[in-house]
Amino acid sequence: MAELREITPEELESILSEHEKWLESDGKIGVQADLMGRDLGHANFKKADLRHADLSGTILFKANLKGALLTGARLQGADLYIANLQEANLQEANLQEANLIEANLHEANLIDAYLEEANLDTADLSMADLSDAYLAEANLTSACLVEAKLNDADLTNSTLIGVDLSNADLSGVCLDDAVTNRWIIKDVKCTHIFRKGERIDYAEGDFEKAHTQIEELTEIILRTPFSGITQFTGTAIQALINQKLGQDGVLFKGHEALSNDTTKLSFINFMEDSHKEITSLLSDMQTKLNYLYESQKQLDEPQAAIGFKKEIDLKLVPGLVVRPHEINRVLNEQFNKLPPEVQDIIRALQSAIK
Repeated sequence: MAELREITPEELESILSEHEKWLESDGKIGVQADLMGRDLGHANFKKADLRHADLSGTILFKANLKGALLTGARLQGADLYIANLQEANLQEANLQEANLIEANLHEANLIDAYLEEANLDTADLSMADLSDAYLAEANLTSACLVEAKLNDADLTNSTLIGVDLSNADLSGVCLDDAVTNRWIIKDVKCTHIFRKGERIDYAEGDFEKAHTQIEELTEIILRTPFSGITQFTGTAIQALINQKLGQDGVLFKGHEALSNDTTKLSFINFMEDSHKEITSLLSDMQTKLNYLYESQKQLDEPQAAIGFKKEIDLKLVPGLVVRPHEINRVLNEQFNKLPPEVQDIIRALQSAIK
């Protein structure tokens, strides 16, 4: 295992010596560093002053940035896998598409940080301040946000599967099209949220009551071979039912071959008040699809699935979840590019929910 590489003050000064400098109000000299694309894995930047540094694409794998000053830093696409950013100041930093898987951001300052499409899978963000942060399309699967501040944060199209938000403050957060399956929201503070531009107010404890999910497994059996098409069918079912419900009530868990010509699709139902409606919709979709498969005399496998995969590029996150806007893009913008067999599947599903 590689050892943590100590960066001495002299070496840091040497690295930064040719970069733009400015005079701070207290008379100290600041440095605007350009470290873009460098391999600084395992480096020790503990409490380093890297304000406004350009670290775009930089490899900081397992780097120690505990307490580092990174306000306004550019970290687009940086690899911060398992990095230690505990208590780091990342206010107004740009972390777009950064890899922060398993990163330690405990008590980090991420106020006004830009985290679009950042991967924060299993990251520790406990007690972090993400007020006004932009987290659209960010992946927060299984992340720890216990006691975190997310006041007025934008989580549009983000993935919050299994995220722990216990005792977090969500007041003013935007959750448009966020995937919230299996999230933990025990004792959260939330006076209001924004959905589709409208403010929704909550009395104390009401957000938790309204959004705590009770899981129920529902399965359907399709008389068609296991393939990429059956996976797409599951994600399309998830998207269409959630669209009808107006919220994320169903999660496509996965698909399994039962025989050479039958496939099981499994769904998790989170909406206790809509269990009967969702079960009925899934049953209707199963009937419509199996009638279609019989009339088609099975799809031409594996060629149909191979052709389908070449045509469609969907962003998947753990658990075979497709972000709602991705499936909508395919259904609305790329429908004509789908193979005829898949177009028929979509039409059958749409007819079942009308």
